Amino acid sequence: MDIFLVVKVTDVNNNPLKKCNINVDFGGIGPGMGNQTAQPAGPDGTFEVKVPDAADIVSVTVERPPSFLPANQHVKIVRPGAGSQNPSLIFTGNGFQELNTLKVGGNSRAGGGFNLEIYFALGQLANARFDVEVVKTLGDKTPPKILTLDPFTLPVIDFVGPTVVNPAARAGWNLLLQTPLSAVTPKGKMFYARRVETPALIAIWVPAGVLVSRQRNNVDPATKPLNFHIFYHPSPGKLKGSYPFSFFFVDLACRYLFYYKIKHKEMVNQHAAAGVNNILIFPVGSSRNWNGGLGGQNSLLRLLQEVAFFVQRMDRIPIPLQKVGKCAVSGFSASGTFVNQAMGFQNAHFDQNVLREIYGFDLRGVAPKTFAASLTAWRDRNAKKDRDPRKFRVYTTDDAWFSALQSVDRGARAVAAPAGSGEVSGPNSSVVFLPVAPFWTALNPRVTGDGKPANTSAYQTFEPVFDDNVHQIIPALFMEHALKNSQFK
Repeated sequence: MDIFLVVKVTDVNNNPLKKCNINVDFGGIGPGMGNQTAQPAGPDGTFEVKVPDAADIVSVTVERPPSFLPANQHVKIVRPGAGSQNPSLIFTGNGFQELNTLKVGGNSRAGGGFNLEIYFALGQLANARFDVEVVKTLGDKTPPKILTLDPFTLPVIDFVGPTVVNPAARAGWNLLLQTPLSAVTPKGKMFYARRVETPALIAIWVPAGVLVSRQRNNVDPATKPLNFHIFYHPSPGKLKGSYPFSFFFVDLACRYLFYYKIKHKEMVNQHAAAGVNNILIFPVGSSRNWNGGLGGQNSLLRLLQEVAFFVQRMDRIPIPLQKVGKCAVSGFSASGTFVNQAMGFQNAHFDQNVLREIYGFDLRGVAPKTFAASLTAWRDRNAKKDRDPRKFRVYTTDDAWFSALQSVDRGARAVAAPAGSGEVSGPNSSVVFLPVAPFWTALNPRVTGDGKPANTSAYQTFEPVFDDNVHQIIPALFMEHALKNSQFK
């Protein structure tokens, strides 16, 4: 009986991919053995090659440059034995299934013979955990060091209500409606992915319990969409070293995600304190062209789809079925241009069904009135499309931003604000103005004030100046507030 190896190739969204290069290494020496090229066998990303009689362990490599990373899978051909009429295909190495392999199967071939089938879903992400561990190891030998590649227990300031400022206070940390949490321990998994295009490194935090499979959880994964939060860091133009796997680029992600104390953000711990279920995506930009082509709605949707597939396969889910759900897009400082770009209409599905919340942490890089117009247009386009709100939370030290944004949400109301601050707040929005003086100087007096966080907090004392401290502390404090008042629960 003639046996054919049939290779079926799609992208992570199950779209057939044609014009792929398929190399099949049958190993050994003899007729048809060694390397063979599978030929197109249909219009739908199907390729095939005849299996030599002596073939046993087979290596299949699929390439489709430049948009997709190559994929490889080793399989074993099980020949018919006593009581068996057809051959079969199994994963070798104790059933090890590579990242971009979906399944194997077989069926009778029209006109006679048998097809052994292997399904690939080519992606744009590959596991980069080893690469970042190498960077950390080198730093351990020759400082500066990277403290950790995973989250750990840290204090977090928890905002206890929908508003930020406390009109009843005059000085000290009571100016913010907060309470200190002395020890927040995130539960979940940290992944690092290498990407085809810039940004070439993506750090991904996945909270515990959001990835499900029919086998493990006894639920239909298709009914459990994955929610996301994409955060843009400021310009990495001054960072030195080989991009992306050198100290300053890996350290950038770690400082924002895991560390604390003013210039660091402990963003994973803020997510945990807020109790949200969205996957945090942290693109690490290049010093030469920052985020490359990432930023528009089409590119963001594609990134979310790639990450959804990647994290499910990294969690050893055989066939990823959880789709992209809702998403928040946020940024800090000069990355305001990317946050603004996410609201520009380009993709109807992303605009209406995916993008649900916008957060801005002392944004720059775009004019406040331009950003306000984008917010207004995005919210107006989708105001009556479904029952879910389109939320935004913006925290700023710049009065121009406060003036431009405070009227975007007609349902928001002004909040009495102390020490020169301003706040307009509602169920679906916050615009908070916190000037360096007098607000931050009043919040952080040189002597101990009432309401100061617990001794373990990073934010007890700091010099209330803009560039080094106040500007940096905005995302370090208020991401928790934005998330806690979000729809990601």
